[in-house]
Amino acid sequence: MLLDEVGAGIATYQLIHQLRGWIDDAARARRLPTELTAETLVAEMDLAARYLREPPEVEKLWHRLRQAKPEIPLSVVDLQPWREVQPTLATALDRDSAAKVVFTSTGGGGKSFLLASLYDEEDARVRVWVDGAATTDNIEQAVALGAWARQRDQRPIRVFIDGLEQVEKPAALLQDVARAIGDHPDARIFAAARETTWADCKGDFLAGVMFRLLHGRSIGFV
Repeated sequence: MLLDEVGAGIATYQLIHQLRGWIDDAARARRLPTELTAETLVAEMDLAARYLREPPEVEKLWHRLRQAKPEIPLSVVDLQPWREVQPTLATALDRDSAAKVVFTSTGGGGKSFLLASLYDEEDARVRVWVDGAATTDNIEQAVALGAWARQRDQRPIRVFIDGLEQVEKPAALLQDVARAIGDHPDARIFAAARETTWADCKGDFLAGVMFRLLHGRSIGFV
């Protein structure tokens, strides 16, 4: 469209003014600096070019993952904050910055609640929720797109994977996500799996930290 307007004789200052408006709108939408410079112009064009190179289904999946939110059962809404109930676990998670963290338990052990609580603590711009019950086709490409965008903006990325027991190939999903975040310097994967599922796939996905949750007042004790 820009080339058509240039060919039609649009003045240079008009083209710059139009570009400034587009970039300012995009910057405000992403909470980026709105001043038009050579650097911000190149950065926005780089981002747009990357999105244009991706298949539509990959871009749509990335946006769906960013917008997805955990569904907390109503039965746990009135519980104490998990950090008050689980101070030992909270301290361990804060102290250890392992890139891969897995929570295991039998059914109903509180894995999803814990995962959702950690998700809520993260900045909305860096967190991603993957529901094992939803389709995971193109997951590697979608997360890779997001990891690239976060690294480009010098932001971390946090991927939360719930319900691994509902995935046809849980080990493959974990490997796909691990490959997708690649060499991002500040990326972490948090996954929840039933003990039987984790036993089947842990050899293919070596977690930095693994917590086994036991039945307790809410999410169990390590």
